[in-house]
Amino acid sequence: MIVKSFMRTALLLSIVFCLVWSCENSNKDSEELSLENPISKEDKFLIEAGRDVESIDSSIVVNNDDFIRISMEIFPSFDEAHYIDLDFNNQEIAVYQKTQTNDLYITSEYFELPNSEKEDYLYQRMKENKTKDFRFTAKKDEINELLDAIKPFKQSKYKVKSVQIFDGASFYMGIIEKDTIVYLGTNSPSSYQKNFLKKLFDTCQNHAKDSITKRNILRLKDYL
Repeated sequence: MIVKSFMRTALLLSIVFCLVWSCENSNKDSEELSLENPISKEDKFLIEAGRDVESIDSSIVVNNDDFIRISMEIFPSFDEAHYIDLDFNNQEIAVYQKTQTNDLYITSEYFELPNSEKEDYLYQRMKENKTKDFRFTAKKDEINELLDAIKPFKQSKYKVKSVQIFDGASFYMGIIEKDTIVYLGTNSPSSYQKNFLKKLFDTCQNHAKDSITKRNILRLKDYL
């Protein structure tokens, strides 16, 4: 009995050893293969740039009450990042400025100042150009326009891509529906996503109370 038990144990150990050895060699071969045939960053971006994000599936039925909430963030190269939250149930939209970047307000006047005054100068310019966070109740027709704009984007299955650019903006969206949640990010929105975002920016701009906030939202729209 002891001999049989020992033999079974030895057999199991040898099988485990063979499996581990096989996996290690398989991983090694994979690493060597990836090193021999690397995919460059340029090739990856070429693949992304060629990705189809415009075709839609018209058989996808989209109902207005499918959508509960949409949140989006935009991070532009030369302006402050913003966050917009759209609550379809309450027909409320909130707009917030996410970042406060002093360096965006460096001007020729800044370089002429004494070093002791430069920091305060940038701080004051930042305050003068800050979006005033606000929340408002959208009109029924505004909500309907936003719903009409998001439908083709859903029928495109929310397809997005990222391309190689030096200046631009990154867009991140979270879409909460009755039966699913979608998160997506891109620096090259499809025409359907652009159309929705333009209507969203227009709606927010129309309800903004001050000229600086209106201007900042307009700048965001220019990145589309």
